[in-house]
Amino acid sequence: MSSKIFDALLNEKIDFFKNSFSNNSEIYFDSNRKLISPLEYGMYKEHACKEFLKFIIPSRYRIDDGFVINANEQITTQCDIVIYDSNNTPLFESGIKQRFFPMETVLAIGEVKSTLSKRELKNAINKLAKSKSIRKENQNPSIIYRKTTETFKEYNHPFDQIISFIICQKLKFKVTDIDFDTLYDKEIPVTDRHNMILSIEDGLFLYRHSINGEEKFWPFPYSQNQKLKNCRISPGDNQKNHFLNFAASLYQTTQLSTIFQPEFARYTIHSPGLFYKED
Repeated sequence: MSSKIFDALLNEKIDFFKNSFSNNSEIYFDSNRKLISPLEYGMYKEHACKEFLKFIIPSRYRIDDGFVINANEQITTQCDIVIYDSNNTPLFESGIKQRFFPMETVLAIGEVKSTLSKRELKNAINKLAKSKSIRKENQNPSIIYRKTTETFKEYNHPFDQIISFIICQKLKFKVTDIDFDTLYDKEIPVTDRHNMILSIEDGLFLYRHSINGEEKFWPFPYSQNQKLKNCRISPGDNQKNHFLNFAASLYQTTQLSTIFQPEFARYTIHSPGLFYKED
């Protein structure tokens, strides 16, 4: 039995998000419907996404934007959405307030887009995959929280991966013919593929997983070392079906995600524990 109170709150958040994200008011467009403030418009959409995601993820986690880094001098491009464990994340911030997040405590990263052509989608998912892979450089991480009882091995378990997703207004091509095998670069491993793509107008892209003979939607691109086929959840008659499934999937994946310990000494050339001779 569902909770009427929760359903009402979630539907209210979905309605507000859809209206905010799809807002094409005169603030950002001229009389000819030409975008005049792309940077501000992008920031507006990102803010709308963050407010919606705050309702979904566990309250112990926070949402920001910035760069993900590791101790091997690797850095992602700027991520529109970074979901992280604030209790175990040191504040790495530049003088102009750019945030840098150690990959160990990042649970999920996301990109916020307006409309995407097939070429633009290809570029977006490959960029996201390269950002997602940054965690794998440390093969012997210290674990703070890990839900699965399986032995840790080279980030093979889905819970040990960084979750990745795209939120957009619309895909500007026939979505029933989409084949992600042709969109991903050949060197991208299946494990680094996106988890979810939420298109407000087209639906939610997940994966098809058969469990005990029953087909289920699955937010991971692989299971038991097998690549899964992608599938689409349509908006449905209520135009909210894809939002509900996205919310459930994002909550589930962030709730189960592994959190590792950032090793401060690996991020700096200064070794703690050294004694310096006093003058």
